[in-house]
Amino acid sequence: MSWQYTTPWWRRRREALLRERPLCQRCQRRAAQVAHHEPPLDRDTQTDRAAFRAASTDERLLALCRPCHESAHHRGPGPRPSEWDASINRTITQSERRTER
Repeated sequence: MSWQYTTPWWRRRREALLRERPLCQRCQRRAAQVAHHEPPLDRDTQTDRAAFRAASTDERLLALCRPCHESAHHRGPGPRPSEWDASINRTITQSERRTER
């Protein structure tokens, strides 16, 4: 994890996001616990203070529960994100894509 995620600024930003969006934006079932950048940040953005703050806008952040956050990083069980849909500000999963057809 980047040192940026340990700063007081990020903690305040995360807390504000989770207050505004208390329900996971992906599964819509569990309480949101994690602020997730979508699309994910590259290493240069994570290490540059100004770039990190510029990339931490409401449009780029999702409020996710822990299982959905793990899934977003391909570390846990559950659906894998297939593409970002800016019109609804969240990732569309493969199962959601199948039901749209």
